[in-house]
Amino acid sequence: MIRLAELPRLHLKVTTLNGVQIRRWGGDPAKLVEWLVARFGARRVLWGSDITQTRLPYPEMVELARASVRTLPDAEAGAVLSGTAHTLYFQRL
Repeated sequence: MIRLAELPRLHLKVTTLNGVQIRRWGGDPAKLVEWLVARFGARRVLWGSDITQTRLPYPEMVELARASVRTLPDAEAGAVLSGTAHTLYFQRL
């Protein structure tokens, strides 16, 4: 089995769809984000709204995103919410 965390250029996107489903099952999306950051690092995990595929109003998407990183230190939360995406989309790795 490939150990994905060992692939340095692999990044993971967590989305509103994931958070909604986890909440529907009675879980906490922050646990998933925490688990991913512990294995991949905050510089390889990013949040995406999936705005075109989600029926939540945008303010609720923002609340879900913030709730999903609430247990992380500020620097890691910032990376997941915007820093990682900025690096991937606008800067060379």
